[in-house]
Amino acid sequence: MSSPPLTILALNSVPPRLSLVERARPHLTATSANLDFLRAMAVLFVFVDHLFLTMGIQRILFFSPADLGRVGVYFFFVHTCLVLLMSLERTPIHGFRKVLHFYLRRMFRIYPLAVFFVLLVYLCNVPQDVWGAGTAPHDFHTIAANLLLAQNVMGTAVMFGPLWSLPLEVQMYLMLPLVFYLVRRISPTTLLTLWGTSVLGALAYLPFRSSGHVLWRLDVIIFVPCFLGGAVAYQVAQKSRPVLPGWLWPLTIAAVLNVYLAFERQRYGWVACLLLGLAVPFFSQIRGEWLTRAAKWIATYSYGIYLSNIVILWFAFRICARWMPRFVVWSVFVAGAVFIPVACFHWIEKPLMKMGGTLADRFFRAEAA
Repeated sequence: MSSPPLTILALNSVPPRLSLVERARPHLTATSANLDFLRAMAVLFVFVDHLFLTMGIQRILFFSPADLGRVGVYFFFVHTCLVLLMSLERTPIHGFRKVLHFYLRRMFRIYPLAVFFVLLVYLCNVPQDVWGAGTAPHDFHTIAANLLLAQNVMGTAVMFGPLWSLPLEVQMYLMLPLVFYLVRRISPTTLLTLWGTSVLGALAYLPFRSSGHVLWRLDVIIFVPCFLGGAVAYQVAQKSRPVLPGWLWPLTIAAVLNVYLAFERQRYGWVACLLLGLAVPFFSQIRGEWLTRAAKWIATYSYGIYLSNIVILWFAFRICARWMPRFVVWSVFVAGAVFIPVACFHWIEKPLMKMGGTLADRFFRAEAA
């Protein structure tokens, strides 16, 4: 199945204050231009993948659009792990209360928009994708699994393509506080050894997945090395400073993409994610107002772009194309691709993120103070 990171998911609001560590690391924060650019490129890879497949384009040079979409999701995993470790670092709470604070905020971040699109897909009978997968079963078990973002654990189909990565993100959230604890206490050599061990664990797991054994439902194991690429970036950033110019950052992303396409195509991007994580801390911030503003805009609305693109493509090129001229169909597609993610952010994502943050702070106000 082609991907749509997402992912998929980053914090889209500027933190009210920086931690002491972030003040000492001003070149890399959760809202840095370089991370905005990485997130923007990841979601654009997914978007281009789905658009090209909808148009019937099966090859781009020596690879397929699906290859581009997959690596976009893997880049999302690196980005998400990194920025959420930074989020845990910023939270002025300690112990298990910090973990609960984190879980509550993430629940309000990832679920509202996903639930909205699951219900929309169900009510409108939207197919899994626009290029031939058909419509997923709409029985109670499948709908419940998609609403809970637990399709892999509950053994059901995803109701539309982009949802395949979200259960992996949710399961990564469960592990992330432990990763945060470890990565601040172990050496870089130990962390790289942990990454290598996760690769061995993923390789050992693959036969269970392909055999149909019940353990296939734990396929998050396969993607742990991808998420740990973000942990590597977080740890390296604690002790490094940018030594490379910002204009090389887009070229580096392109180089890592080519590593994946040349050596890991149809696989799980473990090496590409590690290389990306190792590279992130060493670049100065990209410059150019047009570039940074565009990257910030796309990054801000990336979750909506990620979840809405299948619905937009289906409505424009399968519904409207039946009775509208082609230029009108493309106009509907472009308008939907721009305005629907913006509406989703301002009407669903942002209010619910604010509510989640308010509830989390209220429950833990005393210790935070």
